[in-house]
This record gives sequence, structure tokens and C-alpha cells, in this order.
Amino acid sequence: EESGVPADRMIVVPNFTRDPGSRSRPPSAGDSVLFVGRLSEEKGVDVLLRAWTIARPGLRLQVVGTGPLEQELKTEYPDIEFLGHTPASEVRARLLEARAVVFPSQCYEGQSLVLLEAMAAGLPVLASGWSPIRQTLRGVDEEWFVSPSHVHGWAERLKVLESDHAVDSAGSALRISYESTHAPAAALARLEGLYRSVLE
Repeated sequence: EESGVPADRMIVVPNFTRDPGSRSRPPSAGDSVLFVGRLSEEKGVDVLLRAWTIARPGLRLQVVGTGPLEQELKTEYPDIEFLGHTPASEVRARLLEARAVVFPSQCYEGQSLVLLEAMAAGLPVLASGWSPIRQTLRGVDEEWFVSPSHVHGWAERLKVLESDHAVDSAGSALRISYESTHAPAAALARLEGLYRSVLE
């Protein structure tokens, strides 16, 4: 819009991802919290780990991924589980068993596949409060968003992950949002509708 393209000429088509299937148990039955992403400063994993050591929630943090900060973080945080490069099928399986996903990105993200896969798995996501992330994770309360680089803010917000009611409620809301917006069938119907509107 700022470059002069009329707003009424633009339609945003959300991304989609496959449905991993039903959960065998609610998020509250799990004790693992997943970070999935590149281990680099822009993804905020260092902010997350500093906050985790302050908050010390009674849960397991599992870090999935590799990157330039990997060795440094492994040395500094020996009590954290670093799972390294993990096949997509295994990540999806872990999402179906986990309690929550944390998404502490320090950069302005688009519509991350990690967010959509967490939603598909019926998982709550504690995330940086960038506007595209908020738009993707619509339907959850403000307690699920954090100022990106605020370590103590993250430490405070991590406490929500210990509430069984909060994680189950947010997980259900995001699964509903996934089904209506980010499931393959919904995406196909939206895209076909867009093409029809242009042809008409």
C-alpha cells in the first residue's frame, strides 16, 4: 500500500500444512516444550534459554535444530535437551506429544511453517508479538505473546505453560483456527475462490 498498490487489489492467501491427525492426549498430558528452528540470534533461542533459566518451569525444554549458536548454547546450558537436526516426520510426532511450542523470533517473520504445524497438532504457542505472528495465532489471549527481546518478559510468560487449563484451551483454539484457515482443504477452497473472483 505504501508503494502505491491499491488495498482493494490485494488479497492475502495464508499458507497451509498437512494435518498430522488427532492427538492421543491433550497438551496438558505432556511435559515437553519444543523450540523448532535455526539456532541463531535472529530466531531468539538465546533469549529463550536465558529466560528459561530464570523461570525454571517444571517442564522439559527440547531444542530441535542446528545453527551457528549450537555449540555455544550446548556448553552454556548443559541441562537443556538439544536434539539437533531432526527429520520432519519425527518433528510432527514430537508435536503431537508435546505440551507447547515456544517461538521467540527476534525478526519480523512471515507465516512460519513451525507455527502452522503446531496449530495443526493442537498445541499452544508462546510467541514473540510481531504482528504477522499475532495474525497467524489469532484466537488466543494476550498472555501467549511476548515482547521479542525482553528476557524477563519471557521468563514471566513461561509460567503460563505450567497451567493445564491454559495450554489445553489455547491448543484447542489454535486447532480450530488451523482447520478453518490452514488445512489443505481450506486453502484449496480459498485459492479456487480467489481465481473465480478474478475470472468473474
